[in-house]
Amino acid sequence: MDYLTEFPIDKSLSIISHITMKAAQMTWESKKDLLIATGDLQIQNQDAKTGRSITITGKSLQARPGANTFTLEKDVLALASKPPLEIRTDKITWAATKKRVFSESPIKVLQTKDAMQLSAKAGEWQLEKNLVIARGDVIFGEALSIVTGK
Repeated sequence: MDYLTEFPIDKSLSIISHITMKAAQMTWESKKDLLIATGDLQIQNQDAKTGRSITITGKSLQARPGANTFTLEKDVLALASKPPLEIRTDKITWAATKKRVFSESPIKVLQTKDAMQLSAKAGEWQLEKNLVIARGDVIFGEALSIVTGK
Protein backbone atom coordinates (compact mmCIF):
# COMPACT_ATOMS: atom_id res chain seq x y z
CA MET A 1 0.00 0.00 0.00
CA ASP A 2 1.29 3.46 -0.87
CA TYR A 3 1.05 6.23 1.65
CA LEU A 4 0.89 9.90 0.83
CA THR A 5 2.38 12.40 3.22
CA GLU A 6 2.22 16.08 2.42
CA PHE A 7 4.61 18.61 3.85
CA PRO A 8 5.00 21.21 5.38
CA ILE A 9 4.89 19.48 8.78
CA ASP A 10 6.06 22.50 10.72
CA LYS A 11 6.92 26.16 10.25
CA SER A 12 10.48 25.40 9.10
CA LEU A 13 9.07 23.92 5.91
CA SER A 14 6.97 26.95 5.06
CA ILE A 15 9.88 28.12 2.90
CA ILE A 16 8.94 25.39 0.45
CA SER A 17 5.62 26.12 -1.19
CA HIS A 18 4.52 22.49 -1.40
CA ILE A 19 6.32 19.15 -1.18
CA THR A 20 4.48 15.90 -1.72
CA MET A 21 6.05 12.55 -0.83
CA LYS A 22 4.93 9.04 -1.68
CA ALA A 23 6.53 5.81 -0.42
CA ALA A 24 5.70 2.22 0.42
CA GLN A 25 6.75 2.82 4.03
CA MET A 26 7.71 5.90 6.08
CA THR A 27 9.07 6.25 9.59
CA TRP A 28 8.99 9.72 11.15
CA GLU A 29 11.01 10.47 14.30
CA SER A 30 9.97 14.05 15.02
CA LYS A 31 12.28 14.55 18.02
CA LYS A 32 15.28 13.64 15.82
CA ASP A 33 13.90 15.49 12.77
CA LEU A 34 14.40 12.26 10.80
CA LEU A 35 12.19 10.77 8.15
CA ILE A 36 13.14 7.41 6.61
CA ALA A 37 11.21 5.99 3.67
CA THR A 38 11.63 2.87 1.56
CA GLY A 39 10.11 1.28 -1.51
CA ASP A 40 9.28 3.07 -4.73
CA LEU A 41 9.31 6.64 -3.56
CA GLN A 42 8.72 10.00 -5.09
CA ILE A 43 9.16 13.61 -3.98
CA GLN A 44 7.45 16.37 -5.93
CA ASN A 45 7.63 20.14 -5.63
CA GLN A 46 6.01 22.91 -7.64
CA ASP A 47 7.73 26.28 -7.26
CA ALA A 48 4.97 28.89 -7.21
CA LYS A 49 7.37 31.67 -8.15
CA THR A 50 8.99 30.07 -11.24
CA GLY A 51 6.37 27.48 -12.18
CA ARG A 52 9.12 24.84 -12.28
CA SER A 53 8.16 21.38 -11.09
CA ILE A 54 10.73 18.96 -9.71
CA THR A 55 10.17 15.24 -9.26
CA ILE A 56 12.79 12.97 -7.69
CA THR A 57 12.34 9.21 -7.47
CA GLY A 58 14.40 6.48 -5.82
CA LYS A 59 14.22 3.40 -3.59
CA SER A 60 15.26 4.82 -0.19
CA LEU A 61 15.10 8.21 1.48
CA GLN A 62 16.61 9.81 4.54
CA ALA A 63 15.30 13.30 5.19
CA ARG A 64 15.68 16.08 7.71
CA PRO A 65 12.42 17.96 7.03
CA GLY A 66 13.23 20.68 9.56
CA ALA A 67 16.39 21.45 7.57
CA ASN A 68 14.61 20.91 4.23
CA THR A 69 17.19 18.28 3.21
CA PHE A 70 16.23 15.06 1.40
CA THR A 71 18.70 12.33 0.35
CA LEU A 72 17.50 9.63 -2.03
CA GLU A 73 19.41 6.50 -2.99
CA LYS A 74 19.21 3.60 -5.44
CA ASP A 75 18.04 4.17 -9.02
CA VAL A 76 17.60 7.92 -8.49
CA LEU A 77 16.00 10.01 -11.21
CA ALA A 78 15.53 13.78 -10.85
CA LEU A 79 13.30 15.53 -13.39
CA ALA A 80 12.62 19.22 -13.84
CA SER A 81 10.18 21.01 -16.11
CA LYS A 82 12.05 24.32 -16.58
CA PRO A 83 14.41 23.77 -18.25
CA PRO A 84 13.55 20.17 -19.18
CA LEU A 85 16.30 18.36 -17.33
CA GLU A 86 16.95 14.78 -16.21
CA ILE A 87 19.63 13.63 -13.76
CA ARG A 88 20.35 9.94 -13.08
CA THR A 89 22.58 8.74 -10.24
CA ASP A 90 22.80 6.28 -7.33
CA LYS A 91 22.52 8.94 -4.62
CA ILE A 92 21.33 12.54 -4.64
CA THR A 93 20.64 15.19 -2.01
CA TRP A 94 18.13 17.98 -2.43
CA ALA A 95 18.83 20.92 -0.13
CA ALA A 96 15.46 22.53 -0.80
CA THR A 97 16.00 25.77 1.14
CA LYS A 98 19.30 26.37 -0.67
CA LYS A 99 17.66 25.41 -3.99
CA ARG A 100 20.47 22.97 -4.71
CA VAL A 101 20.51 19.33 -5.84
CA PHE A 102 23.87 17.55 -5.63
CA SER A 103 25.55 14.17 -5.83
CA GLU A 104 29.00 12.86 -4.98
CA SER A 105 28.15 9.72 -6.99
CA PRO A 106 28.53 9.43 -10.78
CA ILE A 107 25.80 11.35 -12.61
CA LYS A 108 24.28 11.45 -16.08
CA VAL A 109 22.52 14.65 -17.11
CA LEU A 110 20.22 15.02 -20.11
CA GLN A 111 18.78 18.35 -21.17
CA THR A 112 16.21 17.57 -23.83
CA LYS A 113 15.53 21.17 -24.92
CA ASP A 114 19.06 21.57 -26.33
CA ALA A 115 19.67 17.83 -26.88
CA MET A 116 22.71 17.89 -24.61
CA GLN A 117 24.04 15.21 -22.30
CA LEU A 118 26.93 14.89 -19.92
CA SER A 119 28.30 12.41 -17.46
CA ALA A 120 30.70 12.99 -14.58
CA LYS A 121 31.95 11.54 -11.30
CA ALA A 122 29.88 14.08 -9.32
CA GLY A 123 27.84 17.20 -9.81
CA GLU A 124 25.35 19.74 -8.60
CA TRP A 125 22.39 21.62 -9.95
CA GLN A 126 21.81 25.17 -8.71
CA LEU A 127 18.09 25.65 -9.26
CA GLU A 128 17.87 29.44 -9.12
CA LYS A 129 20.68 29.84 -11.65
CA ASN A 130 19.56 26.93 -13.89
CA LEU A 131 23.18 25.83 -13.66
CA VAL A 132 24.61 22.30 -13.63
CA ILE A 133 28.20 21.92 -12.46
CA ALA A 134 29.88 18.60 -13.30
CA ARG A 135 33.13 17.44 -11.69
CA GLY A 136 35.57 14.66 -12.51
CA ASP A 137 35.99 12.91 -15.88
CA VAL A 138 33.28 15.01 -17.52
CA ILE A 139 32.05 13.75 -20.89
CA PHE A 140 29.84 16.12 -22.88
CA GLY A 141 27.93 15.39 -26.09
CA GLU A 142 24.67 15.41 -27.97
CA ALA A 143 21.74 13.55 -26.46
CA LEU A 144 20.57 12.09 -29.77
CA SER A 145 22.81 9.06 -29.29
CA ILE A 146 21.05 8.16 -26.03
CA VAL A 147 17.62 8.11 -27.62
CA THR A 148 18.39 6.63 -31.05
CA GLY A 149 21.65 4.76 -30.45
CA LYS A 150 23.29 6.73 -33.31
